[in-house]
Amino acid sequence: MSNLKELENKIGFKIDKDILRLSLTHKSTSTNNNDKLEFLGDAILEFIISKYLFGKFKQSNAGDLSRIRAYIVSQDYLTSIAISINLNKYIILGKGETLTGGKEKPSILSSTLEALIAAIYMSNGIEDTELFISKTFNLENISFETNENYKGIFQSYSLNLFKVIPYYMTELCNNHYQSKAFIDETFYGKGRGKTKKSAEINAAKDALTKLKLL
Repeated sequence: MSNLKELENKIGFKIDKDILRLSLTHKSTSTNNNDKLEFLGDAILEFIISKYLFGKFKQSNAGDLSRIRAYIVSQDYLTSIAISINLNKYIILGKGETLTGGKEKPSILSSTLEALIAAIYMSNGIEDTELFISKTFNLENISFETNENYKGIFQSYSLNLFKVIPYYMTELCNNHYQSKAFIDETFYGKGRGKTKKSAEINAAKDALTKLKLL
């Protein structure tokens, strides 16, 4: 129960304990698991993100909004959010998944986050659910520059975990660019490319690979 209280503190408000525990219970444990909550959470997340993007990017067309929504609800992005709140610490797994490192699997981290979103909705309603998603997903910092690229995913990871935007040190060397990705003063990855942009994207990809987010 203390673990559930700790998670509640991270979320920012109280949730019905039974449904919260159910949202953390993977299908490898028993038939009473979070599978259906995951289904509901996926739909709720898409709705809330769609509503937010519709209001924020008033001049954008449906195709642009669909692309950025796909980025936000992607497994990579959801995994980075789950890691930022240490969701793996609270996931309840069966013995087999535990032995094979299930708490670090992107598929389990992302699906548990969706189940958690459903639990917040079932317990507290839509307003608290929107508040949780807006805060935890850093929606105010979402831009089209982060749409479906490695720099965007790395930025989301940095903002969620450290509350800072990563930066790149890039220089031209022998007709190609070399870039290094940093959060604060900590080096995370490096990359090279024919343009400054491609070098930075590759540096972000390297960082995400080392973080096991890809």
